[in-house]
Amino acid sequence: MLAQRAPADKKSATTSFVDPPPPPDMADRPNYPAPHELEKGMTVEIEQSEDAEPIVGEVGAVLEEADPEGTVVKLKSGVRGRVRSVTHR
Repeated sequence: MLAQRAPADKKSATTSFVDPPPPPDMADRPNYPAPHELEKGMTVEIEQSEDAEPIVGEVGAVLEEADPEGTVVKLKSGVRGRVRSVTHR
């Protein structure tokens, strides 16, 4: 007598790929503009420190590469800080 194989479950025969959720610490981080998205003359909102009020101004220079805390720029006024958002392109 030959052994019979159990019928394959159709659900397990197909594999679906789903992107896993980001790690908990990454999921809570805001999505700040990357350096390549910033150009001289754009109007941005920056933060100098967590306690200070945000400042809006025109980008004079992008000073640092991508950082999870936000790209550091120098505004035309001379103020430096991390970009939180682009307010006008």
